[in-house]
Amino acid sequence: MNYTAHALQRMQQRGITVANINWAMQVGYTIQPNGNRRYVRPFGGGNRMFVITNGAGTTVISTWIRGPADVGI
Repeated sequence: MNYTAHALQRMQQRGITVANINWAMQVGYTIQPNGNRRYVRPFGGGNRMFVITNGAGTTVISTWIRGPADVGI
């Protein structure tokens, strides 16, 4: 898996690990209007983890958590 500089920065800021990314990507995805893939997986405690990749699913573009664990970045 490749990671953009933006994705690596967001992972560090949000405490998201490569293992978290791999786990989140084990589910299906939706295709966004721009062709990127959007993975969403329940992350416990009312949270959801989001991962955005390129259309081939080979490069992580961004990631975040929404819910009580959201650090607001």
